[in-house]
Amino acid sequence: MKKYKFNKLYVVDAQDFFNLDTSIQNSLIFQGSKNWNFYLEKSCKESDIIKDATLLFFEKEDEFKKFISKNEIIDYSLEHLDDLKSFLVLV
Repeated sequence: MKKYKFNKLYVVDAQDFFNLDTSIQNSLIFQGSKNWNFYLEKSCKESDIIKDATLLFFEKEDEFKKFISKNEIIDYSLEHLDDLKSFLVLV
């Protein structure tokens, strides 16, 4: 499992995301499947802030499902499965 830590992530909903400046859209970390929010490295006035988040990458679906069933998570993503070959969880 790979881990990436972020001091801050900025969260916007889908409607706000598509109205953002391209440079902010390009800071996308991932799109959540749980609530369809977009998680960004750059801030914008529409965003909420999450502090001290960790993004986990799971290669095996059974490990991913086990983790999300037993842990408190912020969001997960199946949206990047084709391009990254990983299941993503934000904690």
